[in-house]
Amino acid sequence: MAIGLTEACPHIQATVVDLPTVIPFTEHFVEEADAKERVRVIGVDVIHDSLKGSYDVAVLRAFIQVLSPNDALNALKNVGRVVNPGGAVYIAGMGIIDDSCISPANIALFNLVFTNVYDEVQAYTEKQYRSWLEKSGFVNFERIMLSGGRSIIKAQKPK
Repeated sequence: MAIGLTEACPHIQATVVDLPTVIPFTEHFVEEADAKERVRVIGVDVIHDSLKGSYDVAVLRAFIQVLSPNDALNALKNVGRVVNPGGAVYIAGMGIIDDSCISPANIALFNLVFTNVYDEVQAYTEKQYRSWLEKSGFVNFERIMLSGGRSIIKAQKPK
């Protein structure tokens, strides 16, 4: 995502944060795309460790739903500490479900698979995301519905 974004918008700098064990693969992709001047790669455990720097936007894709509720909150708090005032966080992935836990239907089915295959992985409700984001210092929560039952959650840091 960072490579594509910086190719489409050359004035943007991006930072990819991932586990230290994954960083060699990430660096390979960045180097292969000749994007080292636009895309920085940092190895850190976002759940347990503080992030360094400050950012206007954080994008969490296919990340929160693979965490336990406590780890999700910890990760969002760590992200919240480095997002600039007025900045935003976007959360995307298959793991956003309505508060009823039965829709969108394909995401509810996906959640059924999550909860039967993994110990703590699941689709989380809009209410859970809102609570975690508020506890992490974000406001102006918005859920943007996409085709196929997917959605993106957006929230901002107060100015």
